[in-house]
Amino acid sequence: MSVRSPITGLPHVRLEQEIPSQEIISCYRDQLNIDVGRYFQEVPAIRVYRCLDTDYRFYAPLGLAADEAFYQELQRFNWYYPSWRWEYALSKRLISEKEKVLEIGCGNGAFLELMAAHGICAEGLETNEKARVIAQAKGLWVLNTTLQVYAETYAETADVVCAFQVLEHIAHVREFLASALKSLKKGGRLLVSVPDNGSVLRYDRFNALNHPPHHMGLWKAASLRNLAGTCGLSLLNLYYEEIEPAHIEKSGEAVYQWIEMRYGKAAATLCGIGGTVLKKWVESFPGSVRGMTLLAEYRKE
Repeated sequence: MSVRSPITGLPHVRLEQEIPSQEIISCYRDQLNIDVGRYFQEVPAIRVYRCLDTDYRFYAPLGLAADEAFYQELQRFNWYYPSWRWEYALSKRLISEKEKVLEIGCGNGAFLELMAAHGICAEGLETNEKARVIAQAKGLWVLNTTLQVYAETYAETADVVCAFQVLEHIAHVREFLASALKSLKKGGRLLVSVPDNGSVLRYDRFNALNHPPHHMGLWKAASLRNLAGTCGLSLLNLYYEEIEPAHIEKSGEAVYQWIEMRYGKAAATLCGIGGTVLKKWVESFPGSVRGMTLLAEYRKE
């Protein structure tokens, strides 16, 4: 069976990389102490394909996406469901008090809390039971249902649908977007944030969480732009995060490792790429280095 793009459904794809499954299993074990071996029992290697129509890169096979138990393991890390994200603050400025908001994958409810604090009607979807219980304990309206089921019941009821750090987890992108659009009123907006794999993140080859079963796709600005023409959306704006201080050192290390792997240790040392150098650069030229997140604002046609 030919591999097809998760966005277009067409076989216009190119194989770009093959990664031994054991390498990914080791990364999860060493970095997070999580055993993901069960996902790769009959998969000796995963493949990275590029959709030639949209420039979207995705992992195959598609059936590697994580289950609820995996996300409950991640929830023991305080940083996994943060109380603040760059895209939360930005989206608050983009949404008016008169609009009804649906957040897909709302986690502990941090963004819903922000909406409630500003008098905006918002509800969330969350299938991770532990996260949902925390959100509901705050008095937030959070449903335990899939987007597909919600869209069938509440078609065209939302003015704004938000999916923050969600799309990269989705294997079947086309079906997901169809349901998101079904939930939106005509002329409504879709706000999508994803890790920016056009940023320094692309150099961090050994970042466990940027691989299955956690991430199933690798988005960047070009793929978000091209997405609009495939599913009844028009792109209004694309926003780039500025690099966060907490990410500077890690970003420098990722670039250093990439140079070392590609050109050797001497070249990496000569270039002097590291957290300290990158930090000085950012301090001298604010806004010159992009952060690790993109936010796309679309309108339903």
